[in-house]
Amino acid sequence: MQSLKSKFYNGLFFRERDKRFKDIFNAVNDGIFIVEPSKGQIKETNHVAAQMLGYEQSEIEGMSISKIHPDEMDQLKIRLKEVMQGRPVITDEFSCVRKDSKKVPVEISFSSLMLDGNTYIMAMLRDISERKEAEKALQEALDEVKFLKNRLQAENVYLRGEIKLEHNFNEITGNSPALKEALTKAEQVAPTTARVFILGETGVG
Repeated sequence: MQSLKSKFYNGLFFRERDKRFKDIFNAVNDGIFIVEPSKGQIKETNHVAAQMLGYEQSEIEGMSISKIHPDEMDQLKIRLKEVMQGRPVITDEFSCVRKDSKKVPVEISFSSLMLDGNTYIMAMLRDISERKEAEKALQEALDEVKFLKNRLQAENVYLRGEIKLEHNFNEITGNSPALKEALTKAEQVAPTTARVFILGETGVG
C-alpha cells in the first residue's frame, strides 16, 4: 500500500516537474531544439523555433537535423561531439533552412541535458538576421570609404602635377593642350644634359 502511494506521489512530482519545464521551455525568447545525439533527431522543440522555421511543432519533432542544416552537417557533428565529451557550452553560427527553403542565419548555443536518465543536446537558436544585415551595411560603407579615399588620392596626385607644371613655367603664357604637352616634355628632359631642339613657326617666340 505504501509503495503504491509513493509511486502515486512520485508520479505527481514528475508530472509537475515536467509541466514547469514545459512552461519555461515555451516562455523563452530563443528557439530550442532537444536533440537525440545518437540518432541526430529532434526530440522536442518550442514554438519559437517552430515559428522561426515556418513549421508546426509537431512537424519538427522527430525530424532529422540534416533537413534543417543540410550543408553544415560536418560542422554540426563536431559541435555535438564536443558537447558530449564534456564541454559546457559551445556557441557557433549556422544557417537553418526553413520550410519554404529560405535560409535563416542563427547563432546556436549547445549544451548537454539529462532527461529521464538519458543525455540529450539542447540547442538554443537565436535569429541574427538583423545583425548580419547591419554587418553587411557596415562593410559596404567601409568599401565606399576606401573607394573614395583611393579616388581622392589619385586626384590629389593629378592636381599636384598640374600645380607643379603651372608653377615651373609661370612666365610662359598660354593654356592650350599642345602647350601643356610641350611644357611637360621640357620638364622631363630639363634635369638631363641632352640637347633639345624646340621647333615652331616663325614669330611664336
